[in-house]
Amino acid sequence: MIVMLDTPDQSATLSVFGADGTVLLPQARQTSSWQDHLPSTQDYYFRLTGGGSTQNFTLNMNIPARIQFPSGQNQTTLNGQTVGGYAVMYTAYAFGGQQLEVSINTSPEVAALTIWGFSDGQPYARAQNGVTDFSMTLPSTQDYIIEVVPQGENVLNYEVNVMIQ
Repeated sequence: MIVMLDTPDQSATLSVFGADGTVLLPQARQTSSWQDHLPSTQDYYFRLTGGGSTQNFTLNMNIPARIQFPSGQNQTTLNGQTVGGYAVMYTAYAFGGQQLEVSINTSPEVAALTIWGFSDGQPYARAQNGVTDFSMTLPSTQDYIIEVVPQGENVLNYEVNVMIQ
């Protein structure tokens, strides 16, 4: 799960906890963003603590869809549609030294790819650079986030090919 809280004066903080009482992000951390693997299937709650004044806020929460490769295969095709111009996120676990190849069936003016490491936070491809084809030897073992990013709030049907070998 990836959560980001935004307020005009950046004074609000976030805490995250499960229905079973498990605290994932304690209020004492005094932060407005968090990302980690969810420990179990349950309801999760967000507590927002504001600064000294009433203000508007935006809370963005993403749970990337786990890519499932067909049995015995190292590639798959993901089909979907963006909603309201928002990015669609997927995650794939891979080992350092493996080759990751990702492509999307559109031009960079319509949509592009952002790819980054979940654990290290390192960006490897950025949609704002118009990436529609990506290939690299992965530097470390971790989940890799693959985002389909529509340009200019486009709603589009897409096809993304992913191969890890």
